[in-house]
Amino acid sequence: MHALAALLSLGPRFDAEADGSSATSVADARESLAFWRARRSRLPWHRRTERAEARTMVWRWRARLLHANLERRQLGSLALRLAPLLPGLRAGRGEPARRLGVLVLRRTVRRARRRLLVAAAATAVGGLAALALLVVVASQLL
Repeated sequence: MHALAALLSLGPRFDAEADGSSATSVADARESLAFWRARRSRLPWHRRTERAEARTMVWRWRARLLHANLERRQLGSLALRLAPLLPGLRAGRGEPARRLGVLVLRRTVRRARRRLLVAAAATAVGGLAALALLVVVASQLL
């Protein structure tokens, strides 16, 4: 079972560390998620353990926020069904490579789009030139 599925399957108790008295509110989840995101972005690269902890906590608070939003809308059972579909919430070790891949793909798509536009413009200009030539030849024959 995925970690997120296990995390969401606990219902109002999001993990073993949470107290079972009540579910996390949306406001608390947002505030905690904002804190851990800010902490993750502030930490220098050489503090690997702390950055790993912050990444993990961002992942956990995203899941808690999702669950809190679903609970608020009385869709808590939906969280259990969505849990297997959401393992992508957690960014693993491949995140920098994925980010680089996305950047390269965007640039490649931009270049391909430019080439396509240039080719379309050249085709249009060539077509207009052929049409003009056809009109000139037809007017000479008639």
